[in-house]
Parts: sequence; C-alpha cells; structure tokens
Amino acid sequence: MQALSGAFVAPATLPNTDQLVTDYDTASSNGAANVVSLALINYASIKPDALTLGLLTTSNGQLFNVICATSPYITNSLFMAAGGS
Repeated sequence: MQALSGAFVAPATLPNTDQLVTDYDTASSNGAANVVSLALINYASIKPDALTLGLLTTSNGQLFNVICATSPYITNSLFMAAGGS
C-alpha cells in the first residue's frame, strides 16, 4: 500500500472520465493491483446572504469585500474517488 499527499496553491483542473479510465488501464497493465484516483479540492464560495448581511457591496456590476470581522466566504470541500476492478 502506498499513501501520497500533496497540496495545490494554484487552480487545478480535474481529469475527465476518459483520462481516468486511460490512467487506470495504464496502471493495471503495468501490474498495479488496485488503482484508485483521488481528488480532494478545498474552495471558497460566497455566502448566500453575504449581500443582505452587508459583507459585500456592489458597484458597477462588481462585488467588493467590506472590511469587517466576518468573512463573506464559506469554505467547501469536494472529495472524489474513482477506481475499477
């Protein structure tokens, strides 16, 4: 068993399904017994009530942060795993 970890500090794109299948087939044909592709993505989104709470303002169709103790953002996580037999 092998466990790996890493971090992205820039935007990362996810592989499409065809690429996952290709990667799996390649690893399987090279003797890997169990192949699982994993992705953990942490990202921020704007709170649904950020405008009504006064955490953001709008001007000329743009959103701006209001400097305050409360953040207008919430942290989200997305975990995916894909494998085959």
